[in-house]
Amino acid sequence: MRRPWRWLVSAGGAAALFGLVPAINGAPQLVAGQRGGCDDGRSAVAFTGDGHVVSLITSVVPCLSTTGYGGAETRVVVTSDGTLVYEPAIVTPGLAGTGYLAGVPGPHLSTQVSPGGLAVSHDGGGTWSFVEPAGQTWVPQDDQLYADRTTGWLYYYALSPDPIPQSGTPVQDQLPAGYAQLMASPDDGRTWYHRALPGYIESENPRFTSAPVPTGGAVPAPYAAHPQVVYWCGNDALFTWTANEATAGVAGVQPVPSYRACYRSLDGGVSWAFASLLF
Repeated sequence: MRRPWRWLVSAGGAAALFGLVPAINGAPQLVAGQRGGCDDGRSAVAFTGDGHVVSLITSVVPCLSTTGYGGAETRVVVTSDGTLVYEPAIVTPGLAGTGYLAGVPGPHLSTQVSPGGLAVSHDGGGTWSFVEPAGQTWVPQDDQLYADRTTGWLYYYALSPDPIPQSGTPVQDQLPAGYAQLMASPDDGRTWYHRALPGYIESENPRFTSAPVPTGGAVPAPYAAHPQVVYWCGNDALFTWTANEATAGVAGVQPVPSYRACYRSLDGGVSWAFASLLF
């Protein structure tokens, strides 16, 4: 079984962010550059996702660094080549921190309507660059990020483009909180495939995952050296209104409860197909 690769690192009571590079001889490696904020007088402790302490090499130096962008409801992943991806990277170019009227004077607050993207580092967090998934900025809340370390592909989910309208997404697919925006990148965010699934109003905290082909399952396209089946599951909170017998004729209606649906992709996230209902 592969070791967990999401880490929480603590340095002298302050959070420190490290890039985790692919394992060498089965041993996880943490890298920290000698840059501003580093202090070899502090100790560093790393934990796996289930809370177990990982034994670290003594040469690790804890560092405090910043992406240079705002953040909220953070997701951090490391791709198969050691690229560190941080979500969200919030920018505030417009009126009151929104994406509208760029350059307008006044406070640029970071809010739930601020546009955002991804911050990407290729040197263990030493420097960061801003990436617009699918060439757009997005609502930086309730998003999701996933890296398939077997294929090297990166996956990103967002509520809706922010601001709207933006080129690159059909206008009908840009309704605020009306679609699940699924994006996949084979090259650490340089290029993207983008699909919009209708009906997912505020699909809070959806999940990506990937796995080998199940016995007897459909074989994925050869989109990578070792292709896997990719899955996305999210809450479909679209309220379908139906007549209520108790108030029929009086415009009474009842919402149908929402459900959680799963989609799968056999081509790395280029296209998606409905797979099943969870509940």
